[in-house]
Amino acid sequence: PTTFIGVAKRDLEHDGYAPELWSVVRDGDEIVAGTVCRSERLGAGWIARVFTRREWRGRGLGEALVRRALRAFWERGQPVVGLGVDGQSTTGANRLYERIGMHVHWGAVVFEKELV
Repeated sequence: PTTFIGVAKRDLEHDGYAPELWSVVRDGDEIVAGTVCRSERLGAGWIARVFTRREWRGRGLGEALVRRALRAFWERGQPVVGLGVDGQSTTGANRLYERIGMHVHWGAVVFEKELV
């Protein structure tokens, strides 16, 4: 299982660590949404994670965060930005990315089998 500490450690120790590209939305002391970006992946600026807590979805936070990330990459001279998304996502993420002008560049199907 993935833990918060494991994910944080992976992001903080990544070669593309660029905290100036990260964003957080708070309600008081509570983090409700955010983005984690990497300076580069696959020849493009990379949005590694976009997250919005379930009770905060549908308020435009995800779109605002992605637009902010795109602007930050543009200002750094990186006009190409990518991200990965689950094609079967039920959160509406695919529609959000398409609405702001992103398009599918390539796709993959991943198979998994647990060996017991």
